[in-house]
Amino acid sequence: MKKASILFFILLALGASSLAQCKLSPFKAGDRIVFAGNSITEAGLYESYIWLYYMTHFPDRPVTVFNGGVGGDVSEQIYRRLDGDLLAKKPSVLVISFGMNDSKYFEYNDPKNPVTETRRKAFVNESYQGYLKIQSKLKNLPNIEKIIMASSPYDATAKQSGVIFVGKVKTMKEIVEFQKKAAKKQHWGFVDLFHPMTAINERGQKKDPAYTKVKC
Repeated sequence: MKKASILFFILLALGASSLAQCKLSPFKAGDRIVFAGNSITEAGLYESYIWLYYMTHFPDRPVTVFNGGVGGDVSEQIYRRLDGDLLAKKPSVLVISFGMNDSKYFEYNDPKNPVTETRRKAFVNESYQGYLKIQSKLKNLPNIEKIIMASSPYDATAKQSGVIFVGKVKTMKEIVEFQKKAAKKQHWGFVDLFHPMTAINERGQKKDPAYTKVKC
């Protein structure tokens, strides 16, 4: 992910309503924030930016940030790590992000086993079923604030070299949609990185077809 996307994570740290369906409260002094996700999280960049922002802007509000990312993870794998890894860190806030791997990659370009609409829907449902296990577990933990953070997008429109996975964006959109609905129903926080960052890419590509703020 490119550095320009730092802005979105700073807004997350502030609980910006422009990225959230409801106003998120800033982290409190003493909060233990665990970010659960895939390689985007495991890289450790956005968590460090958020932590540094709090330390430099609110030195009287110390927080502890934990990296709970594992490369390649999908919702089911995050669920399997809840007890032994994520909850073991004793979070007061748990931020869950998935979707990039759930939506698949090379499957879209396999001529021997093409991704039909039925199969693509199955990718979404597989991600949803994994999420439901996470939800079932966390519903019984009222002392933990839960936030679902929709994935940064996959850019299939930038004119760049490399393989394009046609259909992946549509799958990601549907995963983001069920994340948003689920968060609203459970009264959990929800932060949408997917749509605002996609909009930035689309605006930039009107002037420069190779423009993109993401790299997956």
